[in-house]
Amino acid sequence: MVIDRDKTLLFLLYSKRLIFFHGPSNSQALTVTYKGVYKAHGKIFPEDPLEQLRLAICAVFDSWQSDRAIKYMQVQQITGLLGTAVNVQVRCTSN
Repeated sequence: MVIDRDKTLLFLLYSKRLIFFHGPSNSQALTVTYKGVYKAHGKIFPEDPLEQLRLAICAVFDSWQSDRAIKYMQVQQITGLLGTAVNVQVRCTSN
């Protein structure tokens, strides 16, 4: 899927910078860029947090049998797995 490739590129572009320069301006720039990827593919990024969560969970389960996941399990000699799981955590920030 093209969006998956774009998400990977975004991660690679921003991950190194965010380690050293994480802050509101970088987070906002990443958000704008990420929404731009969705828009470029004719999709609208959901604003509702519950919808975002639902889509994130679906993405994990949908990726379980993707070509990339199957190849990874073959290369790593991972066999006999029946499925995958999703852990949802709440992040609490303070001053």
